[in-house]
Amino acid sequence: MGEVVIIIDETKSSKQRISRCRICHEEEAESFFEVPCACSGTVKFAHRDCIQRWCNEKGNTTCEICLQVYRHGYTAIPKPTKMIEEEEVTIR
Repeated sequence: MGEVVIIIDETKSSKQRISRCRICHEEEAESFFEVPCACSGTVKFAHRDCIQRWCNEKGNTTCEICLQVYRHGYTAIPKPTKMIEEEEVTIR
């Protein structure tokens, strides 16, 4: 009978931890995520594109959880303020 050879591939990718994006909830290796603020635990990681879309949607670059400004050059266009229409009021 012949010799049996078992090859175990222990590349770096097989040792990477899997985490979930706090915005889109997609699971990937941690190397695909950024840590944009001081949050920790399950809300620590997010995709760069997800964070940028969220900043654009809310109109600022401050984390709503830890209140720190996002690192790594995120931008946001401020939301326009709504104009209050003047109404004529008669007081009797």
